[in-house]
Amino acid sequence: MEILDPWSPIILRDNYSQTDFKSVISKWKSLPVIGNGDVERDGGQSSVMYSRESHDHPHLWPEFEGYRNHLNKILNEALNLWKINGTPYTPTDSWINEHPINAWTDEHNHKGASFVIVYYLHVPENSGTLMVRDPLEYHWAGSQGPDQRGEGNIWYKVGPVRTGDIVMFP
Repeated sequence: MEILDPWSPIILRDNYSQTDFKSVISKWKSLPVIGNGDVERDGGQSSVMYSRESHDHPHLWPEFEGYRNHLNKILNEALNLWKINGTPYTPTDSWINEHPINAWTDEHNHKGASFVIVYYLHVPENSGTLMVRDPLEYHWAGSQGPDQRGEGNIWYKVGPVRTGDIVMFP
């Protein structure tokens, strides 16, 4: 059987592991805590509220200059693959999340964003992974017969993730 796939790839991954993790974390830990957003669970922490209120977005910090340069290169490739090239896109909002053992970010969306870029600055051994909702969930739920994918199997694991992984998806 031949697979016909007329759609653009949905999830893209690249890697840039040259950011100085320790200097970024040191700077992040010095920021004032302004809430934690509403999706961090079991000890997860986020600078999302600080970044939104202060407009001090981490992707603009000098520590991320090499990452920004790398991102500009791969972003053009992603836009071509998604067939939305010709429109300039630049990251406008960013924050840092930290998850100790067993902490996690709950399901959420990024309203108004054309796509999401996740950068894994530091991934310790035996860490979790990024999970995204199956975009065809609505279709599979209405199919006849039992769901062979398993009850409630609406999640796709993007992983394992590694330090320096950049994952992009609409």
